[in-house]
Amino acid sequence: MVGRDSADNDNRTMMRTMALLLLLLHGLAAVGCQRTAEAAPPLPAWAAAFDSPRQVQDFEDAVTAYFDSVCIAIALHDGWVVPRDGQGQTQFSLSDIARRCADESRDHWPRLLAEHFKEVRQELYQQQRYAGLARDYAWAKKHLALRLFDQEAFDKQAANMRLVYRVDLPGTYTVLSLDLPATTMSVDRQTMAGWGVGHDRLFDLAMDNVTAMPHTTAQWINLSQRTRVFTLRGMPYSSALALRLERFPNAIGRYGAIVAVPVRDYLAVLPIEDASVALSMHDMLVLAWGMAQEGPNTVTGRFYWYRDGVFRELPYRVNDGGIDFSPPDEFVRLLYDLSGLARAEGAGS
Repeated sequence: MVGRDSADNDNRTMMRTMALLLLLLHGLAAVGCQRTAEAAPPLPAWAAAFDSPRQVQDFEDAVTAYFDSVCIAIALHDGWVVPRDGQGQTQFSLSDIARRCADESRDHWPRLLAEHFKEVRQELYQQQRYAGLARDYAWAKKHLALRLFDQEAFDKQAANMRLVYRVDLPGTYTVLSLDLPATTMSVDRQTMAGWGVGHDRLFDLAMDNVTAMPHTTAQWINLSQRTRVFTLRGMPYSSALALRLERFPNAIGRYGAIVAVPVRDYLAVLPIEDASVALSMHDMLVLAWGMAQEGPNTVTGRFYWYRDGVFRELPYRVNDGGIDFSPPDEFVRLLYDLSGLARAEGAGS
C-alpha cells in the first residue's frame, strides 16, 4: 500500500508539473515581466496606483481638506470616507478617485476631488430622496438589482453598513441593491427585514431584474490572434450576469469557461473546448488583472473556471519575479487530459 500511495503521489506531482509547464510555455508568466525588479513599498490595495506611502498620505490630506472646505466632518478608514453624522450608513470609496489622482500632478487634485465628490454628493441626495420609497416593497421589488464587490476591499464596510449580501464567486460579495434613475443604493438589513421577504427570494427577483435590463452589449471580441472571448458590457450590472451564465450557452465550452469580472460593467467569458485554452490563459489574466487595476468601479482581478454551475477560482499572484499560479487540482487534471499528455503516456506504456 505504501508503494502504491507513493506512486500515486508521484503521478499527481508529474501531472501538475507538466500541466503548469504547459501554461508557462505559452506565456502565462509574461505579466510579471512587465513589473520592475525593485520591490515597491507596501501600499493598501485601494491606493496601489500611488508610488509611495508619502503620496498616499498627501492624497488623504487633500481629501480631508476638500471635506473641510464644504464643512463636512469625516473620518478616513481603509480607503473609505465616513461622514461622522452618517451612522455608518453612508460611506464613499476612495479607490476610483485615487487612481485618477495618481495619474495627475498634485496641483490638479483639488479640482479632481471637487468634481468627483460633487457627483458622489448628488448620488447621496438621490439615495436620501428615495429612502422612503425603498421601505415600500411593492415599489422596491421592481428596482432590485445585484452588484459584485471584492471581499478584501469591502469586507469591513459591508459589516459596518449592515448590507445584505451573499457569496457566489469566491473572493467577492454579491450585494443586494436598488437601481435608481441616476445611481444605485445598497439595501441594508433593516430595510430588508421590513419587507418580510426571504433572502433567497429577493436575490432571485434582483437577478431577474438585471437579466431583463436593456442596454447591455453582447459581442465576441479578439483579445489577441489566438484568443476570442464573449463579452457583456454597457450597464452597471453587467458583471452580475456571470450568475446567469447559462443564458449564454455559446459562451460555455465542452469543459466550461474561464470567466473574468474585472469591473462592474464588464463580463468576459472564454469557452474551454480543447487544449488551446492554455494558449489563451495569459490573455485572460492580462484582461482581468489590467482592467481591475485601471478601474473605475473595480470588482476583482481574480478569474474563474466555470463548469456545471460552479465557479472555482484560479488563484494567481503577480510579483516582481513573474506570476505565481496555483490552479486547483481539478483544473490541472483537465489541462493534463486536454494536452494529450495522458494519451501519449498510455501509448508509450
